[in-house]
Amino acid sequence: MRERWLQSLWGKQDWNDWPLRTYQGQSVRVLHPGKWNNDQGPDFIGAQIFIDQVLWVGAVEIHVHSADWFRHHHATDPNYLPVILHVVWMQVPLHPDIPTLELSRYLTVPKLKQTLIHLGDISELACHRVMKPVPDPVWHAWRSHLLSIRRHRKLTQLSQGVTSFRNALARQLGAWVNREVFESIDASISEELLQAVRPRAEDLTALYLGQAGLLDEAFSEDRLLLLQVRYRVLRQQYGLNPPYRSLLWMRIRPAATPTIRLVQLAALIHLGWHEPARWQGRSHLEIAAALSSLELEDPWRVGEKICFSGSLLENLLINLWGYQPDLRLSETEKLLVLFSFEQNRITRQYQWLEIKNPTAADSQALLELHQSYCLFSRCSTCALANAWVQDQAPQSI
Repeated sequence: MRERWLQSLWGKQDWNDWPLRTYQGQSVRVLHPGKWNNDQGPDFIGAQIFIDQVLWVGAVEIHVHSADWFRHHHATDPNYLPVILHVVWMQVPLHPDIPTLELSRYLTVPKLKQTLIHLGDISELACHRVMKPVPDPVWHAWRSHLLSIRRHRKLTQLSQGVTSFRNALARQLGAWVNREVFESIDASISEELLQAVRPRAEDLTALYLGQAGLLDEAFSEDRLLLLQVRYRVLRQQYGLNPPYRSLLWMRIRPAATPTIRLVQLAALIHLGWHEPARWQGRSHLEIAAALSSLELEDPWRVGEKICFSGSLLENLLINLWGYQPDLRLSETEKLLVLFSFEQNRITRQYQWLEIKNPTAADSQALLELHQSYCLFSRCSTCALANAWVQDQAPQSI
């Protein structure tokens, strides 16, 4: 038995309408299995599950044996506090006191293997067996449509107050691993508090580092002690409560650690780059020149400077231009063509498309394809899937 098999079964959710019940006897109905998390923390995050007809939203952890929860030290790891359901193959006497779904009640090992042959691995797209290049006109038309959806969604989120440009900036600096954590840190700081603290760069840096839980240790360095004192004053004065989510540190390059990224985020907000107007009417070269000239002090390494790398600047420009209401879609697409294709775990799933001379316009379209279509198995409305189906159809004589 392999844990990855159970992860794939949970992610695909092929239960054949089985009346699922926890080991404790509670009814289970899965509204959404959550997003598969291959970074530090629970296996699935953002799951929506009815347990005894009460909707719970949180994380799901998968194990072969229930005792693996303690063997992997999850009981003392704050990243696992949001777990609402423990999915295991076999329940053993040693188990955590949380709702547990025992899958061996519903499946035998041969049946599980047969099911997974049909479903495929969780990391595979539904079309991975038939994916192949499509004609350039088909892809370019579909790319424009996907970019339009992506841009409309971002502008709608701004207009409806679902997110803010400051929150979007925080997500981008958090990168793939910590974007949700950075978003929660930023959301824990009210606009009134930000306006009060923003003129003082030192206080703003202390605020973001403190809300991330990075100033809780005993320090000996003068700069860290100063930031710690400033944060404690702000926390007491404004009654601050740090978000419950912890920063993740796995698979992060040294130049992109959360400490560095939070210092950069505070600096950008101090200088007003969290306002959309600061980005409007400037070329990508002007913005890159202004940001690349910034040199910040690293609180943890005395004498070391923090700079904005070319890859970080590209990432900010690629993703934040979508929030600019004054740009037409055609202008946005022309701008995205200027930047390199984004290589990440999502865009790599589409390598079989063999897109010619790929740019950031292609990678942004693929990200939207994954988010709006593939995650919800909307294959019937996907232009790529339709092209493959037509290619396989028998030709009339």
